[in-house]
Amino acid sequence: MSNARPVMAGDERTSPGPTLTRARARAGFEADLPELPPAARRIEVPAPPAAVVSERLLRHTADVRRRIEERLRAAAGRSCRTRRTDLASPHGDSG
Repeated sequence: MSNARPVMAGDERTSPGPTLTRARARAGFEADLPELPPAARRIEVPAPPAAVVSERLLRHTADVRRRIEERLRAAAGRSCRTRRTDLASPHGDSG
């Protein structure tokens, strides 16, 4: 089940925003806070935690990159065949 729903229509909100309590509960802020390193939990001058790239993300990235490259090669091949056909003489000779 998706929680996706429109929140803006034109330049206006479709309904009032959630209260801070509801926003914290929905985002899991309180539950996630202890997972942050101490430097990121500081009130003054917090340091953002370093992003970690998982093996799963690396595999997904490689898969997406491979599929995009395949599509680009296929499109380039179609484009080259079209250009060669367009350049052919209407009389069947090469010039």
